[in-house]
Amino acid sequence: WSRWETDGLEFALSVAASLAAYGADHGWAVGLRGNGQSAGAPIEVPAAAAQGQLRTVLETLARADTMAVRPLAPLLAASAARTPAGATLLLITTTLDRNVVAALHAQHRRGRPLLVLHVAPAYAPTPAASFPMLRIDHDAHWVQRHALILAS
Repeated sequence: WSRWETDGLEFALSVAASLAAYGADHGWAVGLRGNGQSAGAPIEVPAAAAQGQLRTVLETLARADTMAVRPLAPLLAASAARTPAGATLLLITTTLDRNVVAALHAQHRRGRPLLVLHVAPAYAPTPAASFPMLRIDHDAHWVQRHALILAS
């Protein structure tokens, strides 16, 4: 793994934690699934708005490894089947390979509400897509920032 990959994944985990906190603060049901592991177990926290849910999500993210242990595309398909109708799939990823994009297009065609946040270094391309996607350029100094502004 290059320095970008490790730091970029840590940055993506931080974005996920921030968005989970935002959702929980607004009373939304938040959950988490990932293609890595946290404390030796698959990353999976079913969506809920219960007391303590944010803590569970944040603890899972804090213990998450930065190494993928299963492909992302099949995880997207399996997760969609277990996600309640109407729930929005928010994918925060550093990888948008052909298989992941195809899996996202399939979810979009089926009417699944989704948003993709592509965390990438400035030199990496973000593929065109028919579904909503926001690119977040990796900032090497993200740890020193007080806030990440996604839109004005």
